[in-house]
Amino acid sequence: MELKWELWQANVESMDPNFEGLFGNLIVPTAETCRQIRLINIHKQSRKGLFYVGIAGTGKTTILKNYFAKMNREEVIAATINFNSYTDSQAF
Repeated sequence: MELKWELWQANVESMDPNFEGLFGNLIVPTAETCRQIRLINIHKQSRKGLFYVGIAGTGKTTILKNYFAKMNREEVIAATINFNSYTDSQAF
């Protein structure tokens, strides 16, 4: 096995130029999304939990929804629960 450094940009998937869905559902892969997906996969393979945090607008929800949308629906069930600064224990 040969180990070598590789640029993240080399691992970025190409975007589908024929995407016909809603504009809000269009995801353009970047080196950053590639890094995030790699980290999620590392945690998944090691069967460790992952707590995804960050300031508003950084793409957390988009990256995770895209990740789970590509998984086999027969093997994985995913649900989204959004929280914000106004969420408290009585909200649900």
